[in-house]
Amino acid sequence: MDVREAAYAHLTAASLPEAEGRHLVVAETTDIVDLGRRLLPAHGAEPGLLRRAAPEPLAVALAPVIGLPREYVRRNIGFDLRSDRAKSRRAPDARYRPAQTSMEEMPGQLASSKAPKS
Repeated sequence: MDVREAAYAHLTAASLPEAEGRHLVVAETTDIVDLGRRLLPAHGAEPGLLRRAAPEPLAVALAPVIGLPREYVRRNIGFDLRSDRAKSRRAPDARYRPAQTSMEEMPGQLASSKAPKS
């Protein structure tokens, strides 16, 4: 989800009495590896960009290195994240940027928002 959609959804929900309950505001269902693959054409040489998922035994072994309990990784690895966004899409003015667009625009937005060094 693009932060701009999240902000718009919050403002809309605050002004509409019929907006109640939870709404998942996501353009599409994906995972972190897919997002990394989509950035490869523009940012492939950058370190830290995921190209493929780690094998489960390796992910479990390295979990403490990134601050996660091994049991947490064992219970959560290998599942696709799927989101039911039908409720938020029924809103009359629901709008979503494609994940690809958001990801391509984000690095430039981050670079332009950094405070200058003094």
